[in-house]
Amino acid sequence: MSKLTGALPATGIEAQQQHSSSGSLRVILLASLGGALEGYEYLLYGLFASYISAAFFPTGNAATSLASTFAVYASGYFIRPIGGIVMGHFGDKFGRRKIFLVSMLVVSMATIGMGLMPSYASAGIVATISFVLLRLVQGFGVGGEVAGAITYAAESAGKRLGLACGVLFGIGCAGSVFASTVNVLLHTLLPTRLAEDYAWRFAFVAGGVLGFIFLWARRYLRESAAFEKAKAVRVTAPFAEVIRDYKPQIVLALSMMCVVGTYNAFLLAYLPAYLIRVLHYSGTEAAAALGVGITSLAVFAIGLGALADITSRKWMFRLGALCMAVGAWPMFHALATHSMSLSVLFGLYGLFGGMTHSSFVAMLAKLFPTHVRFTGIAFCYNIGLALFQGVTPIAATLLLLHRGGSLEAPALVLTGTACIALAASLFVRRFKSHL
Repeated sequence: MSKLTGALPATGIEAQQQHSSSGSLRVILLASLGGALEGYEYLLYGLFASYISAAFFPTGNAATSLASTFAVYASGYFIRPIGGIVMGHFGDKFGRRKIFLVSMLVVSMATIGMGLMPSYASAGIVATISFVLLRLVQGFGVGGEVAGAITYAAESAGKRLGLACGVLFGIGCAGSVFASTVNVLLHTLLPTRLAEDYAWRFAFVAGGVLGFIFLWARRYLRESAAFEKAKAVRVTAPFAEVIRDYKPQIVLALSMMCVVGTYNAFLLAYLPAYLIRVLHYSGTEAAAALGVGITSLAVFAIGLGALADITSRKWMFRLGALCMAVGAWPMFHALATHSMSLSVLFGLYGLFGGMTHSSFVAMLAKLFPTHVRFTGIAFCYNIGLALFQGVTPIAATLLLLHRGGSLEAPALVLTGTACIALAASLFVRRFKSHL
């Protein structure tokens, strides 16, 4: 640990707790705007993947072209840990607010650039390479943006830490819902040919413009009071200190992140395709269920986050992990047998996610002291998502094949990660809370 750690003032957030309720809520909302942009971009790329593949990866084979598009999509997630570490480094050295603004600027400019990039037909391989690079820049920025939002909100929420966590993810879900709405409107208003050529471009540019609006709204945010109290502690290499001195905390954080990444992957990536391709639900039924799942997750995350503030955030997280561990197999059985309403099942799924998503950020933030918190959160959050959100669809599909086509087999992935997260949460109390 830094030699100056002994001189580190208390890392609590008493100053934030003295803020007015309205001011605290405003800070939380502004901090959460990056999550909305992330949710918008995450779903948007998937919705328009076929159009993007035609514009930049015209291989002559539709499957190969689409595979290339999703490879670029995945690259944005695997670059996020690097972006989080770099921006976390500067955020711990020079302040959260500055990096907070820079990350939003980077994401907004990259998103607009992707929408305006000429197609392969117009500019050849240069267009394809430029689009891939912009996707990497976008992922780099998001890696710092979301981690910065978590850090800033955690240090500014005071006794409303659970509510802050819920709002962060609730607004992120709202961004996904907005992306779905934009997709439907563009396909409704534009003829098919124009939609294929321009709908995705308009949606990306609109997202970037939205980012600049968010950036303007954040311009008056002040530096986190917790950082102001601790900035006398100069850490030359925050990442090195995190890796050296906080190994147990990293293990616990990644163990809790595994259920969050798995949950997100099932809801936003695996289940829609699984319902249609494997269980033979209609596209309309799957889309409606996804809408219910995302909306219920947003509502429950906010509501249960507020409830966790007056009960226990740790027990809220544990209850959510337990419900997923116990309920995953019955849920997949009900899906496979068409024995329950999709809306009811996805509503329950949103409830379970609301329990974990409204509380895990609070637990994550408490594991690291102020002078390395941004770096610690950025590393664990982004690595956790890259590993578990990226690998889950593949793991679930392999289990489906390995177990002789057992339609409930993918549930084992969620059950396993939920058990790991539940076990990890029992050890959090052994470490001093830094909030």
